[in-house]
Amino acid sequence: MNASVRVAQFALHLWVLGFVLTALPVANTLWVMPLAPQWVPPGPFPLLTHALGTWLPGVLGWPMAVGVLLLATLGLLGRLRWWGALLLWLGYMNLMQRAWMAGSGGQQLMANLLLWNVPLLAGARAGGVNNGVLAQLGWWMMRVQLLLAYGVTAVHKLGGTLWPAGSALGVVAGDEAFGPVALVQWPDLAHALTWALLCFQLLFPVLIWSRMLRMWLLAFGTVFHLGTALWMDIPEMGLAFVAAYGIWLPEEWAERLLDVGRRFRGSFYPAPRS
Repeated sequence: MNASVRVAQFALHLWVLGFVLTALPVANTLWVMPLAPQWVPPGPFPLLTHALGTWLPGVLGWPMAVGVLLLATLGLLGRLRWWGALLLWLGYMNLMQRAWMAGSGGQQLMANLLLWNVPLLAGARAGGVNNGVLAQLGWWMMRVQLLLAYGVTAVHKLGGTLWPAGSALGVVAGDEAFGPVALVQWPDLAHALTWALLCFQLLFPVLIWSRMLRMWLLAFGTVFHLGTALWMDIPEMGLAFVAAYGIWLPEEWAERLLDVGRRFRGSFYPAPRS
């Protein structure tokens, strides 16, 4: 599982880096003077994960954001230790809970993945091979997070009216804030896509175990989430799910991605001639 772990960790830290960097222009609104500083949602270890939203001054949001950026950069370079991953999770949790009104399911998914990245790094053995007991725990729990996200979402949608009726995407497309508005002119297509997405989320936790179907599922999900990132103006959520796919990549595909990364890096930093 070593190659898939490295791809997943790279994608995870890249998402955190991009998320915080794009949030910096509105950092004062999000982390210093949020819209509702009087209350933050409950969560684990509130004295640590909610400190910025309860008893720490909001002005500390800036240095905390800088700390998260630095730790995410170390993770991107593969130089983050388990204790640094723990600090990254704590900093990210405080920023997320401070700006809970601007949160999304993608941010929650990343919070869970960052948490389980701690034992994943703590269990890494010599040479960076993630095959210790703690690493196995972190690896499997990171996988389970994605399955739960899809399964719970699908069950929740089945309990409503728009998704089972096949009209959810048509309603969303009719809102000019989301779109695509052209989809309203094709109701049969909107119905088919609605049911296809519902089936995808419902069946993903089962079909992902098939090596024959896995890459097809991940490809379909990538198109779906990139579409929501583009049309629904929630790029952090769509990209969070795409980043989480790294932990489910087959080793051979993960190795191919790592080879591409090595070649890309080598084009900028060629090996010295002997």
